[in-house]
Amino acid sequence: MTGSRINTHPAALGPYLKIGVLFLLTSGFLFFKTKPVHAEFPNDKPINIYVPFGRGGPTDTVVRIVTKKAEEALGQKINVIPAKPGETPQGVVLKVAALKPDGYNLTVGNLGTHGAGPALEGASLRYDPVENFTPVAMIGVAPMIIAVRKDFPGDNFSETIREIRENPGSFAVGHGGRNSTSFLAALYFTSLLKLKMNFIGYAGSAPALQDLAYGYIDMMIDQSVSAASFVNGNLARALAVTSNPDKSNESVLSRTPAMREIGLPEYNITGWNMLFAPKGVDDKVLTKLNAAFRSALKNKIIRAQALDTHIYHIKEKDNFPEQLRNFVKMETIRWKKIVNLSTLSNSSVNPESSNEFEKKGF
Repeated sequence: MTGSRINTHPAALGPYLKIGVLFLLTSGFLFFKTKPVHAEFPNDKPINIYVPFGRGGPTDTVVRIVTKKAEEALGQKINVIPAKPGETPQGVVLKVAALKPDGYNLTVGNLGTHGAGPALEGASLRYDPVENFTPVAMIGVAPMIIAVRKDFPGDNFSETIREIRENPGSFAVGHGGRNSTSFLAALYFTSLLKLKMNFIGYAGSAPALQDLAYGYIDMMIDQSVSAASFVNGNLARALAVTSNPDKSNESVLSRTPAMREIGLPEYNITGWNMLFAPKGVDDKVLTKLNAAFRSALKNKIIRAQALDTHIYHIKEKDNFPEQLRNFVKMETIRWKKIVNLSTLSNSSVNPESSNEFEKKGF
């Protein structure tokens, strides 16, 4: 049986072609009109902050203080993820640098990871603190407390330093691991004063401070966020703080002399913690994140908690991405000079500098 044939002559197909073209155009129009638009940041996806140090240390503590109010400002959950056992600060930071710059993955940089890192690690550092990251907000700045075990010989700073100098290699200074602020503080301190001490590294500041309290190590230079509670609890003794304390506040800082007051203004170190996003984050996303954390820092409850933990008030006008980028640049330059000084002669300063400090009685 033979079926009827369709006339394929263009003239005969004309009406069908018109309908087909009209259908395609209409479908295309509908497709472009109904193409889903990306949800505005933040959507229902949680924001992750990867902390390059262990739980309970100063960096982890600062992040957790600020995060709750930042969550409220953003209307989105924020997960604080401390480093896992075996993870290095460099490894955590490098991992975040490789993540998608969508605002949902942040890290916390400090003096070690984003200040002294390039000078300390040289070519082995596989990221650039300035070029591979975008600063989001400064969330904490704190002085360092130079603390010793409570039964350490000497009644004051000068006597303690004299004891260490007269017994080279007999005392241990603890730190929270290479690239930690406490490590850099100890490196610079021993170099500046020409002290020979054994460096004992820990997986974060918290276990190092615990060993200081038990008397297993002799000294620890750590951010006031962590160290102040050990001094207040009579678990360690404060020799000095690295910046001028607020005398109007009755605290361990107000009762402890500053390095400038002792006669060593050269030793001027503060621990800082800054949020970073991977390079390439959208400007609108960056603006929202920055505004949320600046808002959190202004909150009265957060301000009170910051005061209790001896975190300095951060001036809002200085807490925008461009200013923070310049700050990081300056820190890398400053710490390049310090690290170069600190690594001379097995972590000792040159004889001229050491003589100068010895003349001051240290």
